[in-house]
Amino acid sequence: MVQRLRILLIDPDHDEFFLIKKCLLRLSHPFSLNWAVDWPSAREHLERESFDACLLDYTLDRAQGFTILEHLRRQDAGLPVIMLGRHRQVSLDRAVIKLGADDLLPKFALNGYLLERAISQSIERRKITQALRQSEQDYRHMAEISTSVLHNMGNFLNSLLTANSKLKQLNETSKIDTLPKINRLLAKHQDNLADFLVNHEKGRKLPKLLSTLSEVLRDEQRLAAEEIERGRHIIKLMTQTIRHQQDHAKAHAFHEPIHLDQILDNAISMCGEMLKKHAVQLQLDKAGTPMVEGSRSRLTQILINLIKNAVESMETTAIKRLAITLEDEQDMAKITISDSGKGIPAEKQPFLFQFGFSDKHEGHGFGLSFCKNAVEELGGQLVLVHSREQEGTTFSLTLPILAHKAPPSSEPA
Repeated sequence: MVQRLRILLIDPDHDEFFLIKKCLLRLSHPFSLNWAVDWPSAREHLERESFDACLLDYTLDRAQGFTILEHLRRQDAGLPVIMLGRHRQVSLDRAVIKLGADDLLPKFALNGYLLERAISQSIERRKITQALRQSEQDYRHMAEISTSVLHNMGNFLNSLLTANSKLKQLNETSKIDTLPKINRLLAKHQDNLADFLVNHEKGRKLPKLLSTLSEVLRDEQRLAAEEIERGRHIIKLMTQTIRHQQDHAKAHAFHEPIHLDQILDNAISMCGEMLKKHAVQLQLDKAGTPMVEGSRSRLTQILINLIKNAVESMETTAIKRLAITLEDEQDMAKITISDSGKGIPAEKQPFLFQFGFSDKHEGHGFGLSFCKNAVEELGGQLVLVHSREQEGTTFSLTLPILAHKAPPSSEPA
């Protein structure tokens, strides 16, 4: 069944309405025609339903016709608009096209064929334009994701290198080499071991030395285990990040129920060395343990980006204080991140989440744009609460809470 064309005519002249309707009756395509005499009545039609094309009489008052065209473009940028006039001039053609019209037809030459041709071509051009814009947005979004993945993989690798450096330092400074020395000393006195332990100065010190050494080696073992576990967790996040990019390319990223407090802890842990390096005072307040749905790796990336931005904003400030809160607000989970950094100039704030915009000298402008898009894909919001120069900045991230979900498995996050 052929779909009916929905056409909006804006023309104050009653006779012109019947003339145009007569031309439309000769269309080979079924149609419905709505009539408006001015912009207020046209806006009412546009608010009630959508249209496939609009016919606009620019001669209803030339200036008013062009003003209505501008209103139409703001109201529905994708609506094909064909302007109708009493004359056709090259300069007028250029003017209406520049303002956003798709075509200009002279009323004196108007007929069913000409009108149908103009409408069908305008609709087709709009479809092609929208498809190109969508394709451009898709490519831009993929560029954001790819850049963000590389950015966060760099963070992961830095954390992995830090863990490796700690393990190397533990190995180089380990007291494990003391054990062979003790073993050689005991072997030397194995024939008179009791006398050595009781009457020789080195022998009498040996039990205490072994006790102290035992504690030291136990601490070394604990620290090594922590760094190994940290490295294992980082590798897991790297794997999940790569998998997420692959999932996104296939248009079905994996989402699962997760506890947001665990994700927050993971992100803070990943940023631990950075916080320590910059002597940042961290104040963490978790008033709830909300469960949300999303990708573990993606949410971790988002929080790491926000924390990293906060730390970088405090590089030149005397007071380096970072406050992070997690709380439940009815059916939404909310994370607030506040820093005491340099703040964001008021004139830059409206562009903060715009793709490619950055207030850093070496920034690429992808991080916050990616974060905002990713949070919105999960049904949440990422907003700048407030920021003032030399006083600091506060961001808030909200996500829908999942109700009546079973607790997560015991597998480390």
